[in-house]
Amino acid sequence: MPVKARFSVPMQPAQPVIIAAGNIVHFRRIAQDRFQVGIQFEEFEGGGCACVDQYVRSLLNERGKFT
Repeated sequence: MPVKARFSVPMQPAQPVIIAAGNIVHFRRIAQDRFQVGIQFEEFEGGGCACVDQYVRSLLNERGKFT
């Protein structure tokens, strides 16, 4: 199922909104009012991919799971 997402990552105070296109790869109901959705992104506008990569690396570094 194709999706288009708009989001920002909390790296900088004036972080631009990232627009990404992708597909839902799994959807699961985990409670009566809660769902789990897995999205695989295929493309990002502008420098969005690098920004998301930097944010994920910073989170993993904080948790000691990435070197």
